[in-house]
Amino acid sequence: RTTIKATLGLAAAATMTGVLLAPAASATPAENPLQYTGSILIGEGGYPAQATNPQGLAVNPANGSVTAAIHDGANKGFYNYRYDAATDSWVATAQGSIQPSAHPAGAAYLNGLVATIDDADGLATGGSIASSPDGQVILQANQLTKNGTAQYSMSTTMKPSFHNLGDPGAQGTPTDVAVTDDLNGFVAMPGWGNVEWIQHTPHGDRTHYLAVGEPGTTAPTAVAVNPQFQDLLYVADAQTGTLYEVDTATPVAPADGTFHDEDGTYYATKSMTLGDSASDSTTAAPTAIALSPNGEYVFVVNSGWDNVTVIDLDLSGSQGSWQRSFTETVPGGGIQGGDPSGIAVDPNNGTVYVSNSNHDTIAVLKAADGVNFIG
Repeated sequence: RTTIKATLGLAAAATMTGVLLAPAASATPAENPLQYTGSILIGEGGYPAQATNPQGLAVNPANGSVTAAIHDGANKGFYNYRYDAATDSWVATAQGSIQPSAHPAGAAYLNGLVATIDDADGLATGGSIASSPDGQVILQANQLTKNGTAQYSMSTTMKPSFHNLGDPGAQGTPTDVAVTDDLNGFVAMPGWGNVEWIQHTPHGDRTHYLAVGEPGTTAPTAVAVNPQFQDLLYVADAQTGTLYEVDTATPVAPADGTFHDEDGTYYATKSMTLGDSASDSTTAAPTAIALSPNGEYVFVVNSGWDNVTVIDLDLSGSQGSWQRSFTETVPGGGIQGGDPSGIAVDPNNGTVYVSNSNHDTIAVLKAADGVNFIG
């Protein structure tokens, strides 16, 4: 099938709490695989008195409700929204609050229960959290405020047990995490210029790194695993504005790979810049990655450009291929000027949600006609 790539930039829209807002009138090219359908405004009675600054998002696989971690405002914690087809609106179904000093940065579902990670409670900062595609494993990472030590917890329960990342006492700030069903965890460490790879073994966890080139040449900020092909890891590099696909199951010769670990093992990789030839990819500032449930599309949130890059993957061959046939910025919608920060995809219907820190909204995007995210 034809592989395509689109960059979707969407303008601000919000007037009512919980209502799915209609997009501004505009012509969306039929080739775009992802289309904006409206926004969820977080808060009460229009724009809230204090900004909510939504960060990480999660979708409950059991009922399709979307949860946003609220970083600022009087009600720090999370908001949960469910779509009501009868009224064509989004209804707030739950609100969770936590200690006043907390600033939750992310949310994830583990066995149907929502978990959030705090990045400013006086103990830790730089937090990120994610669950495995099957919802049975949760990975979270942060940085200890008292000494800057990077740490993680990978667990099948709601009781985290944190361990140091890298060398004992190594200082660093995790920015994103991803985890597979079989307990392989990945933590983006832009300050270290690598991705920490956590492998669970019968004798305990082994942590080692995956890096592109020499230290200091890259800054990986976002990671995700393919839900259908979980050996495939996707890494966004903010320093170069590049998206990498790393096949962690396929060691290759240095000439055939880009990512390598400290043992000198190279892994099969492909890569693509996030913009077109007219874009300065180093300004994209990617913050989050998600994949469609069928594993055929990658969505990259670019906070520097206020848009989402969509890459259609062709995984039919042994190596697969990526091809850019066009890059398009779609007018009228809900991300431009929003400083987008988080993304989540409904595993059942493929609906894509993007949180906008500046707008206090969640943009709702769906597959265009003829595009399949779930089959």
